[in-house]
Amino acid sequence: MVGRLVWRALATAAVGGALVASSVVAPAGPAHATDPYRPLGGPGFALVVGTSGAKLVVSPSLTEMVCENFTIAGAVDRPGVLRAHSEPAADVDTFAANRCWAPQWGYVQHDQVGTWKIQVTGDPVGTTWPVVVTDVLFRLAGHTVDCNYDTGGAIGGTFDTATQVFVPTSSSLTLRDVTGSDCATLDLQSGDPVSLTGTWTNVPTAGDGPLSFSH
Repeated sequence: MVGRLVWRALATAAVGGALVASSVVAPAGPAHATDPYRPLGGPGFALVVGTSGAKLVVSPSLTEMVCENFTIAGAVDRPGVLRAHSEPAADVDTFAANRCWAPQWGYVQHDQVGTWKIQVTGDPVGTTWPVVVTDVLFRLAGHTVDCNYDTGGAIGGTFDTATQVFVPTSSSLTLRDVTGSDCATLDLQSGDPVSLTGTWTNVPTAGDGPLSFSH
């Protein structure tokens, strides 16, 4: 479609030609670990993005959005209780991404939909545990362009209990329920994959401890 090819060129130019599309890999399923695990610490946690911000990129249009504020927060589910790797470790009930900038919109925000889960999917390598954030769903808001959509799926990554750093390594996020005439102009369609990059550090509030896991 001519429009999609044209917007690919425009979007690439808008980000200075520096952005290169990368393949989006869905998070791997739970590892076949022999040992159960238990989440410890908290119980509250707040994963706060670093100073470089979080970057959301929609393919194939290469629409890019950089978020200065992107916080994922919640609480450990039953701290200290042993569970299988197929069971979640924590609930995410607070999501803040309200300083996100894109050339097409300026600054926008995203609103959380529902409660997300953090699941440990296997055994650690040293202090680094494989994790996945599931049931992710957030809605574009706070803008004047006639284009609205949700972003949903899962975010796979690692959490280092020594540094308290979460790094996403894969994403099954896609656009959902895309509506509005400007979405067509921007070549945004339901099903378009969304990649996520950045580095998040757990910054517990007063009274909460570092997040950790054990067997």
